[in-house]
Amino acid sequence: MMRGQYKKILFGLGLGMAMSVGTFSVHASPITSGLFTPDAVEDYEGTPGSRTTLTTLFGGDVSIVDGSVNHRSVDAGDWIDFRSSSAIVPNSGSRFGVGYGFGSYSLDFSGLGGIFGFSGWFSAAGAGSEFIEFFGLAAESLDIVSRANGFGPGDGTMEFVSVLSTVAIGSITISGSEIASDDLAYTTSRATGQIPVPGTLLLVGLGLAGLGLQRRRRALA
Repeated sequence: MMRGQYKKILFGLGLGMAMSVGTFSVHASPITSGLFTPDAVEDYEGTPGSRTTLTTLFGGDVSIVDGSVNHRSVDAGDWIDFRSSSAIVPNSGSRFGVGYGFGSYSLDFSGLGGIFGFSGWFSAAGAGSEFIEFFGLAAESLDIVSRANGFGPGDGTMEFVSVLSTVAIGSITISGSEIASDDLAYTTSRATGQIPVPGTLLLVGLGLAGLGLQRRRRALA
């Protein structure tokens, strides 16, 4: 195979991949996975435990809005992942939070003027559709992080979720089967420099670069 033909095949593959995701990249979500330096961390060690209902987190800076369930402070060994009959294990310390029952509750960050990064460790007691939905300051839905079979691997241990946003997150709704959480964190700083370039946009860039190269070669031929 001649070198020119080989390059054309590579270009065609790259452009084809870019075109297949082009629509997605144009309508990209403001939410993307990524890490950040937190302003504050809620490890639940300062909460009462004993399944006490909580109304705020992060030292009172973030309100908890009850939905169909409320949010409670739980001691290690006092909550079971009934997918495996294992005790939920805090990510750190000896306490964690849990949605008390099957349903949803929300964390309201509007008092902080919104946040641009959120992370935490999560484990759902039951298998089934679980999700964390992010809303803007005008209550518009920004995106959803979901798990068809529940957060966590189903053995009582927790799964890490960390996101960045290009717009302010005003609130977060956590829904599912008694989702436990620990070591929640947020940042109010715009982390635009920390947001990774989505792979879809990178593919589009590669495809357009290849198209420009091919046009220049035709002009010189």
